[in-house]
Formats: sequence, C-alpha cells, structure tokens
Amino acid sequence: MQEKFVSESEGGMLVDWNSESIAGAVCTLAQDFDNLDRMKENARNYALVHLQYSNYLGEFKKLIGVANG
Repeated sequence: MQEKFVSESEGGMLVDWNSESIAGAVCTLAQDFDNLDRMKENARNYALVHLQYSNYLGEFKKLIGVANG
C-alpha cells in the first residue's frame, strides 16, 4: 500500500529495505532541498485528496476483505 501512495503522489522515494539503500536515499534528499520540498508538497496534496478518512475507509476495507456496511 505504501508503494502505491508514494508512486501515485510522487511524494517520496521507494528504496530497498536495507541500510545502504535507506542511507543513500537520505543522503540524496539531504543534498536536494528543492526536490525534498516538492515531494513534501506532493505528499501533502495527495493526502488531502486521497486519504480522507471517508474516502479511504472503503478502499481499506476492500483491501483487507471486509464488507462495507
């Protein structure tokens, strides 16, 4: 689910789950504040539109196999 949010929002970086990949991403972001600010704004805008509780709950229930009601 996190991969979907990051990909659709362009609000972050997806990296492998190991210390080298994570450290590399942190270093990359620390050196490019314009890109970091853009990603923060993208993530915020995406959350305001797509992650409102009223919109998100139905999708989450579908994902975990719980009927709406």
